[in-house]
Amino acid sequence: RARGEMFEELGLEPDIHSYTLLMDVCLTNRRFDAVLKMAEEIESKGLQFTARTGELLVLTALKMRDPYLLNDFLKLYQKQGMSMTEKLMEQIEYFLGKYEEKNEDEKYEIEAVLENIEELTTATE
Repeated sequence: RARGEMFEELGLEPDIHSYTLLMDVCLTNRRFDAVLKMAEEIESKGLQFTARTGELLVLTALKMRDPYLLNDFLKLYQKQGMSMTEKLMEQIEYFLGKYEEKNEDEKYEIEAVLENIEELTTATE
């Protein structure tokens, strides 16, 4: 069944928790496209992201090795006032330590990621 059909059959509207659960399953199965699609649906429905939803989005960006996406999701963290776990912060730092910029734009994006991490760190202390 297509995503959402089961909810429709039961006359239910998916909430942030059902989206988060499904995103977790998709991330585990490396269905990054589905995770990103659900993030768009969550935003379009005006649902509030949970810390776990935000974490799944950051993990998706890390697994896709995409600094632009990572930066977008860090901005979302800031916008929604979410706090990041120490473990997630360590995973981001590990990613940044291993990541090799392919061009000047990526260098600036990594710098922006570092700035966002700094802001998130000072905001949660």
